Amino acid sequence: CIRDRYQRRVRGSSKMHTYPVPNRGTSAGLSSFLLLLCLTALQLFSHKLGESPKLIVLGGFISSLVFFFGIIALGNVKKDIRWIDALICLLIACIGASTVHRICVTTCILFSALILFYLNTICKRVNERLHFRNSGKKRN
Repeated sequence: CIRDRYQRRVRGSSKMHTYPVPNRGTSAGLSSFLLLLCLTALQLFSHKLGESPKLIVLGGFISSLVFFFGIIALGNVKKDIRWIDALICLLIACIGASTVHRICVTTCILFSALILFYLNTICKRVNERLHFRNSGKKRN
């Protein structure tokens, strides 16, 4: 089925490779598992992550991964993500970061803002391509 696969052209080659696309349930399950894995790693290594400034920033980055996987999981369950959903995911990530160090919360917010900006940019590009592809099919 064409919906379940996407094609990608390899650079410098005329060959098209077909890759399977995971369904929403698989993607939601995997991202939920990775969210729990990141939260567990934060709790297990919270004492170690709070020892030096570099590790504190790493703790904030791991917390922003909690935000990222939360957005992905929620986006697979719901079709439309609102700002309140992003704030809920950010709150969960910040609560996890606060168990490590208070500066982890700040770095988590900064990294999460960058992730959200990047996700928004990707979604706009994908939607433009889909709109362009669908409008091209209607004309023919």
